[in-house]
Amino acid sequence: MVYKAVRIILISLLLAGCSGNWLNYRGSDGSGRTKTSIQPPLGVKWKLLLQDKDKIRESFNPPAVYGSSLYFGSADGNLYALNIHSGYMEWVFRTAGPINSVPTADKNAVYIGSSDGFVYALERMTGDLLWAFQTKAPVNSTIVLHGDEVYAISDADALYCLSREGGELLWSLPNPIWLRNSFQINGDTVYFSPGPPEFSSSLACYNTALHEYTWHLDTALDIYNWYSFPVIKGDRLYYAASGYFNGRWEYRFTCLDKNTGALLWERDDEAFLDERLDGLDSFIESTEQLDYLAPTLYKNRVYFTAGDMKLRTFHGKSGDLLWEKYFDQPLSGAPLVGGSRLFIGLKESEELGLPGHLVCLNADNGRELWRMEIEGSLLSSPVISGKWLIFGTDRNLFYVLEEVF
Repeated sequence: MVYKAVRIILISLLLAGCSGNWLNYRGSDGSGRTKTSIQPPLGVKWKLLLQDKDKIRESFNPPAVYGSSLYFGSADGNLYALNIHSGYMEWVFRTAGPINSVPTADKNAVYIGSSDGFVYALERMTGDLLWAFQTKAPVNSTIVLHGDEVYAISDADALYCLSREGGELLWSLPNPIWLRNSFQINGDTVYFSPGPPEFSSSLACYNTALHEYTWHLDTALDIYNWYSFPVIKGDRLYYAASGYFNGRWEYRFTCLDKNTGALLWERDDEAFLDERLDGLDSFIESTEQLDYLAPTLYKNRVYFTAGDMKLRTFHGKSGDLLWEKYFDQPLSGAPLVGGSRLFIGLKESEELGLPGHLVCLNADNGRELWRMEIEGSLLSSPVISGKWLIFGTDRNLFYVLEEVF
Protein backbone atom coordinates (compact mmCIF):
# COMPACT_ATOMS: atom_id res chain seq x y z
CA MET A 1 0.00 0.00 0.00
CA VAL A 2 2.82 2.39 0.84
CA TYR A 3 4.62 1.54 -2.40
CA LYS A 4 1.47 2.16 -4.45
CA ALA A 5 0.79 5.54 -2.84
CA VAL A 6 4.38 6.70 -3.32
CA ARG A 7 4.36 5.50 -6.92
CA ILE A 8 1.18 7.48 -7.66
CA ILE A 9 2.68 10.63 -6.16
CA LEU A 10 5.86 10.20 -8.19
CA ILE A 11 3.88 9.72 -11.40
CA SER A 12 1.90 12.86 -10.63
CA LEU A 13 5.10 14.84 -10.15
CA LEU A 14 6.61 13.54 -13.36
CA LEU A 15 3.51 14.38 -15.35
CA ALA A 16 2.90 17.74 -13.74
CA GLY A 17 4.53 19.59 -16.61
CA CYS A 18 2.29 17.88 -19.17
CA SER A 19 -0.85 19.81 -18.34
CA GLY A 20 -1.45 23.56 -18.16
CA ASN A 21 -2.42 25.05 -14.84
CA TRP A 22 -5.82 26.70 -14.39
CA LEU A 23 -5.55 28.43 -11.04
CA ASN A 24 -7.71 31.54 -11.36
CA TYR A 25 -11.44 31.83 -11.78
CA ARG A 26 -12.25 32.47 -15.48
CA GLY A 27 -8.61 31.91 -16.46
CA SER A 28 -5.31 33.68 -15.86
CA ASP A 29 -6.66 37.18 -16.55
CA GLY A 30 -10.31 36.52 -15.69
CA SER A 31 -11.40 36.90 -19.31
CA GLY A 32 -12.72 33.36 -19.85
CA ARG A 33 -10.09 32.80 -22.52
CA THR A 34 -7.03 30.62 -22.97
CA LYS A 35 -4.63 30.36 -25.90
CA THR A 36 -4.79 26.57 -25.62
CA SER A 37 -6.90 25.09 -28.40
CA ILE A 38 -8.76 21.79 -28.06
CA GLN A 39 -9.05 19.99 -31.39
CA PRO A 40 -11.71 17.39 -32.23
CA PRO A 41 -12.37 14.55 -32.09
CA LEU A 42 -12.79 14.49 -28.31
CA GLY A 43 -13.43 11.42 -26.22
CA VAL A 44 -14.45 11.00 -22.59
CA LYS A 45 -11.19 10.43 -20.71
CA TRP A 46 -13.23 9.66 -17.61
CA LYS A 47 -16.31 10.82 -15.76
CA LEU A 48 -17.15 10.54 -12.11
CA LEU A 49 -20.56 10.30 -10.47
CA LEU A 50 -20.38 12.23 -7.20
CA GLN A 51 -23.87 11.57 -5.86
CA ASP A 52 -27.21 10.16 -6.97
CA LYS A 53 -27.57 10.95 -10.67
CA ASP A 54 -31.30 11.66 -10.25
CA LYS A 55 -30.69 14.31 -7.58
CA ILE A 56 -30.44 17.55 -9.57
CA ARG A 57 -27.91 20.02 -8.25
CA GLU A 58 -28.17 23.77 -8.66
CA SER A 59 -24.51 24.72 -8.87
CA PHE A 60 -21.24 23.14 -9.91
CA ASN A 61 -18.55 25.78 -10.02
CA PRO A 62 -15.35 25.23 -12.04
CA PRO A 63 -12.25 23.47 -10.68
CA ALA A 64 -8.68 24.60 -10.24
CA VAL A 65 -5.96 22.61 -12.00
CA TYR A 66 -2.34 22.41 -10.87
CA GLY A 67 0.00 20.04 -12.67
CA SER A 68 -1.68 16.65 -12.86
CA SER A 69 -4.25 17.34 -10.14
CA LEU A 70 -7.61 19.03 -10.28
CA TYR A 71 -9.47 20.39 -7.27
CA PHE A 72 -13.17 21.13 -6.96
CA GLY A 73 -15.77 21.62 -4.26
CA SER A 74 -19.07 19.79 -4.17
CA ALA A 75 -22.55 20.21 -2.76
CA ASP A 76 -21.82 17.22 -0.53
CA GLY A 77 -19.39 19.40 1.45
CA ASN A 78 -16.24 17.76 0.11
CA LEU A 79 -13.25 19.24 -1.65
CA TYR A 80 -11.93 16.60 -4.03
CA ALA A 81 -8.43 16.21 -5.44
CA LEU A 82 -8.36 13.96 -8.51
CA ASN A 83 -5.59 12.82 -10.81
CA ILE A 84 -6.42 14.26 -14.21
CA HIS A 85 -4.92 11.30 -16.09
CA SER A 86 -6.79 8.51 -14.33
CA GLY A 87 -9.59 10.01 -12.26
CA TYR A 88 -7.87 8.48 -9.23
CA MET A 89 -8.99 10.23 -6.04
CA GLU A 90 -5.84 11.57 -4.43
CA TRP A 91 -7.55 12.91 -1.34
CA VAL A 92 -10.84 14.30 -0.01
CA PHE A 93 -11.31 17.04 2.56
CA ARG A 94 -14.71 17.29 4.20
CA THR A 95 -16.24 20.57 5.40
CA ALA A 96 -19.43 21.02 7.41
CA GLY A 97 -21.48 22.52 4.56
CA PRO A 98 -21.91 22.56 0.78
CA ILE A 99 -19.02 24.06 -1.16
CA ASN A 100 -20.12 26.62 -3.75
CA SER A 101 -16.89 28.59 -3.63
CA VAL A 102 -14.32 28.34 -6.43
CA PRO A 103 -10.91 27.03 -5.31
CA THR A 104 -7.51 28.36 -6.20
CA ALA A 105 -4.07 26.90 -5.62
CA ASP A 106 -0.36 27.57 -5.50
CA LYS A 107 2.56 25.12 -5.35
CA ASN A 108 1.99 24.51 -1.64
CA ALA A 109 -1.73 24.77 -0.96
CA VAL A 110 -5.31 24.71 -2.18
CA TYR A 111 -7.65 27.42 -0.87
CA ILE A 112 -11.42 27.08 -0.65
CA GLY A 113 -14.44 28.58 1.10
CA SER A 114 -17.42 26.65 2.42
CA SER A 115 -20.97 27.44 3.38
CA ASP A 116 -19.94 26.34 6.88
CA GLY A 117 -18.41 29.83 7.16
CA PHE A 118 -14.74 28.86 6.95
CA VAL A 119 -11.95 29.68 4.53
CA TYR A 120 -9.56 26.72 4.36
CA ALA A 121 -5.96 26.25 3.24
CA LEU A 122 -5.04 22.62 2.56
CA GLU A 123 -1.69 21.02 1.79
CA ARG A 124 -1.88 20.52 -1.96
CA MET A 125 -0.41 17.02 -2.20
CA THR A 126 -2.07 15.46 0.86
CA GLY A 127 -5.18 17.52 1.68
CA ASP A 128 -3.99 18.04 5.26
CA LEU A 129 -5.38 21.15 6.92
CA LEU A 130 -2.86 24.00 7.07
CA TRP A 131 -5.20 26.60 8.53
CA ALA A 132 -8.86 27.58 8.74
CA PHE A 133 -10.34 31.03 9.25
CA GLN A 134 -13.90 31.39 10.53
CA THR A 135 -16.11 34.13 9.12
CA LYS A 136 -19.63 34.97 10.30
CA ALA A 137 -21.52 33.65 7.25
CA PRO A 138 -21.28 31.19 4.33
CA VAL A 139 -18.31 31.73 2.02
CA ASN A 140 -19.70 31.29 -1.50
CA SER A 141 -17.26 33.58 -3.30
CA THR A 142 -14.30 33.29 -5.56
CA ILE A 143 -11.08 32.86 -3.57
CA VAL A 144 -8.32 35.16 -4.84
CA LEU A 145 -4.59 35.11 -4.11
CA HIS A 146 -2.74 38.42 -4.29
CA GLY A 147 0.88 38.55 -3.19
CA ASP A 148 1.08 37.09 0.30
CA GLU A 149 -2.65 37.53 0.86
CA VAL A 150 -5.84 35.50 0.43
CA TYR A 151 -9.15 37.26 -0.28
CA ALA A 152 -12.66 35.91 0.24
CA ILE A 153 -16.13 37.37 0.75
CA SER A 154 -18.76 35.84 3.00
CA ASP A 155 -22.47 36.33 2.33
CA ALA A 156 -23.87 39.55 3.85
CA ASP A 157 -20.91 39.70 6.24
CA ALA A 158 -17.52 40.99 5.07
CA LEU A 159 -14.65 40.91 2.61
CA TYR A 160 -11.68 39.34 4.37
CA CYS A 161 -7.99 39.78 3.63
CA LEU A 162 -5.97 36.96 5.23
CA SER A 163 -2.30 36.11 5.30
CA ARG A 164 -1.48 33.33 2.86
CA GLU A 165 0.72 31.62 5.43
CA GLY A 166 -1.22 31.13 8.64
CA GLY A 167 -4.58 32.58 7.66
CA GLU A 168 -4.43 35.49 10.09
CA LEU A 169 -6.88 38.34 9.55
CA LEU A 170 -5.08 41.37 8.10
CA TRP A 171 -8.11 43.59 7.45
CA SER A 172 -11.75 43.41 6.37
CA LEU A 173 -14.51 45.47 4.74
CA PRO A 174 -18.20 45.28 5.71
CA ASN A 175 -20.54 43.49 3.30
CA PRO A 176 -24.11 43.97 4.55
CA ILE A 177 -25.87 43.27 1.23
CA TRP A 178 -24.15 41.03 -1.29
CA LEU A 179 -24.32 37.24 -1.67
CA ARG A 180 -22.28 34.84 -3.84
CA ASN A 181 -19.62 37.34 -4.78
CA SER A 182 -17.42 36.77 -7.79
CA PHE A 183 -14.62 39.33 -7.80
CA GLN A 184 -11.09 39.74 -9.04
CA ILE A 185 -7.99 41.80 -8.24
CA ASN A 186 -6.36 43.82 -11.00
CA GLY A 187 -3.23 45.66 -9.98
CA ASP A 188 -3.89 46.47 -6.34
CA THR A 189 -7.63 47.02 -6.78
CA VAL A 190 -10.50 44.69 -5.92
CA TYR A 191 -13.20 44.72 -8.63
CA PHE A 192 -15.95 44.59 -7.32
CA SER A 193 -15.71 44.87 -3.56
CA PRO A 194 -18.76 45.60 -1.39
CA GLY A 195 -19.44 49.34 -1.38
CA PRO A 196 -18.56 51.81 1.37
CA PRO A 197 -20.80 51.83 4.47
CA GLU A 198 -22.60 55.03 3.42
CA PHE A 199 -23.49 53.32 0.10
CA SER A 200 -24.00 49.81 1.38
CA SER A 201 -25.96 48.61 -1.64
CA SER A 202 -23.24 49.63 -4.09
CA LEU A 203 -20.40 47.71 -5.71
CA ALA A 204 -17.02 49.36 -5.44
CA CYS A 205 -13.39 49.34 -6.49
CA TYR A 206 -11.13 49.20 -3.46
CA ASN A 207 -7.41 49.93 -3.57
CA THR A 208 -5.70 47.44 -1.25
CA ALA A 209 -2.41 49.36 -1.13
CA LEU A 210 -3.95 52.72 -0.19
CA HIS A 211 -6.90 51.19 1.70
CA GLU A 212 -9.43 53.45 0.07
CA TYR A 213 -12.39 53.20 -2.29
CA THR A 214 -11.60 54.64 -5.72
CA TRP A 215 -15.18 54.67 -7.04
CA HIS A 216 -18.44 52.84 -6.55
CA LEU A 217 -21.37 51.71 -8.67
CA ASP A 218 -24.61 52.75 -6.99
CA THR A 219 -27.20 50.01 -7.48
CA ALA A 220 -29.79 51.23 -4.97
CA LEU A 221 -32.31 52.32 -7.59
CA ASP A 222 -31.52 49.64 -10.14
CA ILE A 223 -34.16 47.09 -11.08
CA TYR A 224 -31.45 44.42 -11.35
CA ASN A 225 -30.52 42.04 -8.55
CA TRP A 226 -27.68 40.06 -10.18
CA TYR A 227 -24.38 41.64 -11.17
CA SER A 228 -21.80 39.55 -12.93
CA PHE A 229 -18.13 38.94 -12.43
CA PRO A 230 -16.24 41.98 -13.82
CA VAL A 231 -13.68 41.46 -16.59
CA ILE A 232 -10.94 43.97 -17.35
CA LYS A 233 -9.01 44.66 -20.53
CA GLY A 234 -6.73 47.68 -20.54
CA ASP A 235 -8.69 50.55 -18.99
CA ARG A 236 -12.09 48.97 -19.72
CA LEU A 237 -14.23 47.00 -17.30
CA TYR A 238 -17.08 44.81 -18.58
CA TYR A 239 -19.96 43.36 -16.60
CA ALA A 240 -23.65 42.53 -17.00
CA ALA A 241 -26.72 42.80 -14.80
CA SER A 242 -29.98 40.88 -14.80
CA GLY A 243 -33.36 41.07 -13.13
CA TYR A 244 -36.94 39.82 -13.39
CA PHE A 245 -39.72 42.39 -12.98
CA ASN A 246 -43.21 43.03 -14.34
CA GLY A 247 -43.19 39.55 -15.85
CA ARG A 248 -40.07 40.29 -17.91
CA TRP A 249 -36.50 38.98 -17.69
CA GLU A 250 -34.22 41.90 -18.53
CA TYR A 251 -30.48 42.39 -19.07
CA ARG A 252 -28.03 45.25 -19.17
CA PHE A 253 -24.56 44.78 -20.70
CA THR A 254 -22.09 47.47 -19.66
CA CYS A 255 -18.58 48.80 -20.25
CA LEU A 256 -17.00 51.27 -17.81
CA ASP A 257 -13.71 53.08 -17.46
CA LYS A 258 -12.00 50.96 -14.81
CA ASN A 259 -10.17 53.94 -13.29
CA THR A 260 -13.12 56.30 -12.86
CA GLY A 261 -16.28 54.21 -13.28
CA ALA A 262 -17.41 56.46 -16.13
CA LEU A 263 -19.91 54.83 -18.48
CA LEU A 264 -18.44 54.02 -21.90
CA TRP A 265 -21.42 52.08 -23.29
CA GLU A 266 -24.38 50.00 -22.20
CA ARG A 267 -26.89 47.86 -24.05
CA ASP A 268 -30.28 46.63 -22.81
CA ASP A 269 -32.08 43.51 -23.97
CA GLU A 270 -34.89 41.17 -22.99
CA ALA A 271 -34.63 37.41 -22.56
CA PHE A 272 -35.45 35.26 -25.56
CA LEU A 273 -37.20 32.06 -24.42
CA ASP A 274 -39.49 29.42 -25.82
CA GLU A 275 -43.07 30.07 -24.63
CA ARG A 276 -43.07 26.62 -23.00
CA LEU A 277 -40.41 27.78 -20.53
CA ASP A 278 -41.07 29.82 -17.40
CA GLY A 279 -38.97 32.98 -17.39
CA LEU A 280 -38.89 33.44 -13.61
CA ASP A 281 -37.83 29.84 -13.00
CA SER A 282 -35.11 30.16 -15.65
CA PHE A 283 -33.86 33.40 -14.09
CA ILE A 284 -33.67 31.87 -10.61
CA GLU A 285 -31.86 28.78 -11.94
CA SER A 286 -29.33 30.97 -13.73
CA THR A 287 -28.47 33.00 -10.65
CA GLU A 288 -27.44 29.85 -8.79
CA GLN A 289 -24.26 29.89 -10.92
CA LEU A 290 -21.35 32.01 -9.72
CA ASP A 291 -20.28 32.69 -13.31
CA TYR A 292 -23.75 33.67 -14.52
CA LEU A 293 -23.45 36.49 -17.10
CA ALA A 294 -19.65 36.64 -16.78
CA PRO A 295 -18.24 38.30 -19.92
CA THR A 296 -15.76 36.48 -22.15
CA LEU A 297 -13.19 38.55 -24.07
CA TYR A 298 -11.50 37.54 -27.30
CA LYS A 299 -9.78 39.88 -29.76
CA ASN A 300 -12.07 42.94 -29.95
CA ARG A 301 -15.19 41.04 -28.88
CA VAL A 302 -17.09 40.49 -25.67
CA TYR A 303 -19.45 37.51 -25.43
CA PHE A 304 -22.38 37.01 -23.07
CA THR A 305 -24.61 34.04 -22.35
CA ALA A 306 -27.53 35.13 -20.19
CA GLY A 307 -29.46 31.94 -19.39
CA ASP A 308 -31.90 32.39 -22.27
CA MET A 309 -31.63 30.99 -25.81
CA LYS A 310 -29.34 33.60 -27.36
CA LEU A 311 -25.59 34.19 -27.47
CA ARG A 312 -24.73 37.90 -27.74
CA THR A 313 -21.46 39.30 -29.13
CA PHE A 314 -20.54 43.00 -28.86
CA HIS A 315 -17.61 45.05 -30.09
CA GLY A 316 -15.47 45.67 -27.01
CA LYS A 317 -14.79 49.36 -27.67
CA SER A 318 -17.96 50.63 -29.35
CA GLY A 319 -20.54 48.29 -27.83
CA ASP A 320 -21.99 47.66 -31.30
CA LEU A 321 -23.76 44.32 -31.65
CA LEU A 322 -21.55 42.21 -33.94
CA TRP A 323 -23.71 39.09 -34.11
CA GLU A 324 -26.24 37.02 -32.21
CA LYS A 325 -26.78 33.28 -32.37
CA TYR A 326 -30.09 31.66 -31.45
CA PHE A 327 -30.47 28.14 -30.09
CA ASP A 328 -33.40 25.77 -29.62
CA GLN A 329 -32.77 25.43 -25.88
CA PRO A 330 -31.42 27.71 -23.11
CA LEU A 331 -27.72 28.27 -22.66
CA SER A 332 -25.91 27.41 -19.44
CA GLY A 333 -22.62 28.59 -18.00
CA ALA A 334 -20.45 31.44 -19.20
CA PRO A 335 -18.64 31.04 -22.54
CA LEU A 336 -15.06 29.79 -22.74
CA VAL A 337 -12.72 30.58 -25.62
CA GLY A 338 -9.90 28.13 -26.24
CA GLY A 339 -7.69 29.20 -29.14
CA SER A 340 -10.26 30.40 -31.67
CA ARG A 341 -13.06 28.11 -30.50
CA LEU A 342 -15.97 29.14 -28.29
CA PHE A 343 -17.47 26.57 -25.90
CA ILE A 344 -20.94 26.87 -24.35
CA GLY A 345 -23.47 24.58 -22.70
CA LEU A 346 -27.09 23.95 -23.67
CA LYS A 347 -29.46 23.04 -20.84
CA GLU A 348 -31.28 19.77 -20.66
CA SER A 349 -35.01 20.59 -20.89
CA GLU A 350 -37.92 18.30 -20.07
CA GLU A 351 -40.37 20.93 -21.35
CA LEU A 352 -38.67 20.97 -24.75
CA GLY A 353 -37.74 17.29 -24.75
CA LEU A 354 -34.05 18.05 -25.37
CA PRO A 355 -30.92 16.62 -23.71
CA GLY A 356 -27.99 18.71 -22.53
CA HIS A 357 -25.14 19.49 -24.90
CA LEU A 358 -21.64 20.87 -24.99
CA VAL A 359 -21.34 23.02 -28.12
CA CYS A 360 -18.23 24.30 -29.92
CA LEU A 361 -18.48 27.39 -32.15
CA ASN A 362 -16.14 29.41 -34.32
CA ALA A 363 -15.34 32.36 -32.02
CA ASP A 364 -15.13 34.81 -34.94
CA ASN A 365 -18.54 34.24 -36.53
CA GLY A 366 -20.51 31.88 -34.27
CA ARG A 367 -20.63 29.04 -36.80
CA GLU A 368 -21.31 25.74 -35.03
CA LEU A 369 -18.43 23.30 -35.42
CA TRP A 370 -19.67 20.38 -33.35
CA ARG A 371 -21.83 19.43 -30.40
CA MET A 372 -21.73 16.59 -27.91
CA GLU A 373 -24.66 15.23 -25.91
CA ILE A 374 -23.96 15.11 -22.17
CA GLU A 375 -25.85 13.75 -19.17
CA GLY A 376 -27.68 16.71 -17.69
CA SER A 377 -26.93 20.43 -18.04
CA LEU A 378 -23.45 21.87 -18.00
CA LEU A 379 -23.11 24.03 -14.90
CA SER A 380 -20.56 26.86 -15.14
CA SER A 381 -17.97 27.47 -17.81
CA PRO A 382 -15.70 24.57 -18.81
CA VAL A 383 -11.99 24.64 -18.02
CA ILE A 384 -9.20 23.81 -20.49
CA SER A 385 -5.99 22.30 -19.14
CA GLY A 386 -3.45 20.93 -21.60
CA LYS A 387 -5.33 18.55 -23.90
CA TRP A 388 -8.31 18.22 -21.54
CA LEU A 389 -11.68 19.95 -21.35
CA ILE A 390 -13.23 19.74 -17.88
CA PHE A 391 -16.76 20.48 -16.61
CA GLY A 392 -19.54 19.28 -14.32
CA THR A 393 -23.28 18.78 -14.83
CA ASP A 394 -26.41 19.07 -12.73
CA ARG A 395 -26.64 15.25 -12.78
CA ASN A 396 -23.67 15.20 -10.39
CA LEU A 397 -21.30 14.05 -13.11
CA PHE A 398 -17.78 15.38 -13.46
CA TYR A 399 -16.37 15.09 -17.01
CA VAL A 400 -12.84 15.12 -18.36
CA LEU A 401 -12.72 15.11 -22.17
CA GLU A 402 -9.48 14.43 -24.06
CA GLU A 403 -8.22 15.06 -27.56
CA VAL A 404 -8.25 11.67 -29.30
CA PHE A 405 -5.39 12.45 -31.71
